[in-house]
Amino acid sequence: MTEYNSLEKIRLQKLEELRAEGVEAYPTRAHRTHLSVDAIVEFEAKEKDGIEVKATLAGRIRASRAMGKVSFAHIEDGAGKIQLFLRANELGKERVDFFNKMLDLGDFVQAEGVMFRTKSGEVTLHVHDYSLLAKSVSPLPAAKDETLEDGTVVRHAALDNPELRARQRYADLAVNPDVRETFRKRAGIIKALRDAGFNVLMFDYRGYGRSEGSPTEDGVYRDGRAAFDYLSQRTDVDSSSIILFGTSLGGAVAVDVATHRPAAGLILEATFSNAKDVARIAYPFLPAQFILRSEFNSEEKIRSIRIPTLIIHGGEDNIIPVALGRKLYDAANEPKSFYLIPGADHNDTFWVGSEEYLQTIRSFARSLKR
Repeated sequence: MTEYNSLEKIRLQKLEELRAEGVEAYPTRAHRTHLSVDAIVEFEAKEKDGIEVKATLAGRIRASRAMGKVSFAHIEDGAGKIQLFLRANELGKERVDFFNKMLDLGDFVQAEGVMFRTKSGEVTLHVHDYSLLAKSVSPLPAAKDETLEDGTVVRHAALDNPELRARQRYADLAVNPDVRETFRKRAGIIKALRDAGFNVLMFDYRGYGRSEGSPTEDGVYRDGRAAFDYLSQRTDVDSSSIILFGTSLGGAVAVDVATHRPAAGLILEATFSNAKDVARIAYPFLPAQFILRSEFNSEEKIRSIRIPTLIIHGGEDNIIPVALGRKLYDAANEPKSFYLIPGADHNDTFWVGSEEYLQTIRSFARSLKR
């Protein structure tokens, strides 16, 4: 039986009250005319000419403050954040009070109105009507502000524990914009590969995403081999055409799988030589104790691999320096190739490389069939 904390119980009570008042807490339809950033851009383009910009926005409430007969809130959608301004003159006092009392941080709302700029200069939606799109029962992790002795305000991330972020991807995606952007980029890569004619299998290591257990070096290796075995046993998959593609830590897993399974080729992107090299520059999204007790010695393993290998690295990778990719390349056997993408960081190689990135992978895959 699910046990709820005190905040969740309060929200569940509000959910019952909403239903009792005939408010649909999870409507099946919604309407939106603009993303937040599009509404701001259109308003700024028409502001000098005094042209009114009407917009209907939708997003998750990330901040809210009541000030008597008016209220301000910030909602976040897939493009960014925007401020809402609610006033009793347009909505009526009951509707403003309802917003303040019944809606919580994390709830999704739809708001329509007219764009304007506040006295402080913030582009805002003056709300003429709003509706609830989804009631959030579990509160999202909140960022915390710390005021230092000199008055400096330091904002701590809403969810910055690496292991917790990996286990609760839903929360990580909800509160960390950088993670959402990385997810979009990775999803874009997968779509592009599929559009280019590749079939793609992705999986979560144990203890990550929806996979159970706790991550260990040997464990993630076994997970990689299990994924390969799953594919090779499918009757609709030509096991002799499986290409291993590992990114970052996944590169170490791909190298290990290549030493134990008969893959057709190996693609390594933004990955490293071994854990000791990485430890010297501090791997930011794995706990230090995990790195220090692991080897992930791809440099040694790749010396025994005899399949075609393509290594991809961004020239401006600030997480895994390109030198570590070069070191791994130097240890690899022929046939091998190194694709450097000038200007690319750790998570944007596909976007910076663009068509050349895809063409490089296509050419590599075609070379395996010769």
